[in-house]
Amino acid sequence: MLAVVGVGAVGCSSGGGGGGAGEITICAELGNLCAQVSVARVVNTCGTSTASMNYSSAFGVSDSLDNCSYGGSAGMMSFNIHRACEASASDGRAYYEVEHTTALPFEFVREEVGGLGDSAFMRTSTDPALAALYVLRGNLVVSLEDYEPPAGTSAKPCLTTLAGYVLAAM
Repeated sequence: MLAVVGVGAVGCSSGGGGGGAGEITICAELGNLCAQVSVARVVNTCGTSTASMNYSSAFGVSDSLDNCSYGGSAGMMSFNIHRACEASASDGRAYYEVEHTTALPFEFVREEVGGLGDSAFMRTSTDPALAALYVLRGNLVVSLEDYEPPAGTSAKPCLTTLAGYVLAAM
């Protein structure tokens, strides 16, 4: 469940991968996601109890995924950032639309978010506590999930700020 990120209207312009002209299809070529968004950055930006992080990647036939999971002080995951690097901008859009159009349980709210990538939206819930942001940028989709959103406040500033760091690294 993440969004794809890139530079420019169609994808990351730094080359590599096997997609269309200038598109990155192997997320690891974009750099270590955990190095781009450190534990300290997550804690300072979002106020989570994050204490550790773990980078992982999985490469498929038509897409490439990588992930940075942040563990809370109790050993549970407190935060997650996922990147999907699709073979084309249309594949990226299709990946994003699956998340965007999925029916939500009644306790979840969907909100469109402007100013990030080609398209972005948030999903929030108070029970269970969860805030998630999905961003489409060319052939890349990035998703950020906060499992400890601050009570009584919006997680939007946290998630949009961290998404900005991920997008800026492209």
